Amino acid sequence: MLPGAPTADIRVRSITSRSTATPVVKLLNGLAVPAVGCVPTDHPWFGTPLQDQGTSRRGQKLLAEAGYGGKKLKLKVAIRPRARARCIR
Repeated sequence: MLPGAPTADIRVRSITSRSTATPVVKLLNGLAVPAVGCVPTDHPWFGTPLQDQGTSRRGQKLLAEAGYGGKKLKLKVAIRPRARARCIR
C-alpha cells in the first residue's frame, strides 16, 4: 500500500474487498473466481460460510466518510504475469 493511495484508508479497503471480486475476475480474463470462503466451492471441506451482510448504502457511507463520496475511485492493480507459487513454512 502506498501512502496517500485510496487503500491507505481502512474504510476504502473494507468496501473494495467486498465489491471487487467480479471486476477482478474480468480483469484477469476469467483466470480467477470470486472467493466465497476459505476453500473452493468444489473442495470437500467447503461448508456454509457466512455471507457478507453489507449493503451498497453502507459502502457509499464508508466511501463518503473516507472523502470519496460522489467521486470516481481509481485503483491501480499490479499483476505479476509469471509469479511462482510459494509455500510458507
